[in-house]
Amino acid sequence: MENVIDVANYIMATKGMTKGKVQIIMYFAYSIYLAEHNKVYSDKMNKLFEAEFEACKNIGPINRKIYDYINNFSNVDKSCIEKNEIKFHDVKNKVFLDRIIKEYSKYSVHELKRMVKLGEPWYHACIYPRLYSTIPSYMIKDKDIYDYFCKVKV
Repeated sequence: MENVIDVANYIMATKGMTKGKVQIIMYFAYSIYLAEHNKVYSDKMNKLFEAEFEACKNIGPINRKIYDYINNFSNVDKSCIEKNEIKFHDVKNKVFLDRIIKEYSKYSVHELKRMVKLGEPWYHACIYPRLYSTIPSYMIKDKDIYDYFCKVKV
C-alpha cells in the first residue's frame, strides 16, 4: 500500500494538474484499484492507499487529508515536486497510477465531476441520504465503490 501523500504529490507533479483534478483523479485511482485488485469485497481489501472519500456537493469526492494537504500548495509550490523523486513501495502501483493519470488528466475538472456524479457511489453517499435518511452520511462507502467499479470495468 502506498502513502496517500506520496500519491497526491505524484499526481500533482503532472503538467496541467489543478487541485480539483488531483482530488478526483485520486478518487478514480483508489476506486479502480479497489475493483481491479480484489476478487471479492471484504474487510481486508487490497488498496492503493488508505483513504475515505466524502461526497462534497460542490467539489466532488474529497479526502480530507488530501484536501488539507493540497490546499497548502500554490501553483509555484507544486512545480517543485519532482515525479522521479517520489518512491513507491511497489513499482506496479506507479505503472497503474501512470495509466490512470493518462486516462483522466485529459478531462477538465468539470468533466471529471460529471463522471463522478453519474456513478452509484456518489448517489448513495450524496443524493440518497438527503432523500431518505434523517441522519445523512456523505461518506462514500468502499462497498459501493467496489460494486460500481467492478460493474463498469473502466
